[in-house]
Amino acid sequence: MATKMVTDRSAEASFLDAAATTFLGEVSPSLDETLSPFLTEGETLPDLTMLPKLAVRLADFRLERLIAADKANIDAQAALLEPRKRRNDATRSLSDTMYGIRDLSRGLYGRELVARILPGDQQIPQRPKALLNDAEHVLERLQNPEQTLPTVRLEGILIEPGQLAESLQPAKDELEVALREVDVKSREAQVTQAEKDEAMAEFSAAYRASIRMLEDLSSLAGKPGLAKRVRPTRRRRSAKPDDEAAAAETSKGEAAPEGEETASTE
Repeated sequence: MATKMVTDRSAEASFLDAAATTFLGEVSPSLDETLSPFLTEGETLPDLTMLPKLAVRLADFRLERLIAADKANIDAQAALLEPRKRRNDATRSLSDTMYGIRDLSRGLYGRELVARILPGDQQIPQRPKALLNDAEHVLERLQNPEQTLPTVRLEGILIEPGQLAESLQPAKDELEVALREVDVKSREAQVTQAEKDEAMAEFSAAYRASIRMLEDLSSLAGKPGLAKRVRPTRRRRSAKPDDEAAAAETSKGEAAPEGEETASTE
């Protein structure tokens, strides 16, 4: 299903086609009549009917390219949904694991010794990439052979720093893979968005130039009423490619920037 801005461009192409038909039927004969008296011996008028025909073909060609680019961008955005879900799930899982390690470590070792495991203020980041960075740091500390945290026996269960590392490693790896997948899909979506933006600009340039040409030729032929009819209305002029960007439609449009989602702390 095409996006609204592409649907609007299709309506513009239809309007251009109708305007060209009007030109061929009503303006072209008058234009010939207006210009013929100024021909000198041996000169003939160019076939002005080819101009609107070629303009319509150019607009239709660029519209087809825009429609194809729009479909590719829609597919690329859809392909991001599942990787983002996996990233968000992995973020929550790693966050829960990090909170568990922090709370357990505080109970086992006290806040002063926990500083050897958790960096800084011992707060758990909520943004995926920051969370991953902290998890990697904690893992390095837990796996450090020079780490001097004591072994603790709690209700008959022996707890060592290495056991905490074993619980953290899978969750950290899962988020790392998920972020990498989202990065790949995001880049693909950005490429399709750039191609769509380019196709949109090319169509709009052809449309505006063609409409101006028909309007000016109608005026030259002494048909100001037809020139006014060809002139885009306020409603058509208001539909610009920038509106779509403002609506945050790409992949850069409809999705939050990478790493903006936060993890659940429940």
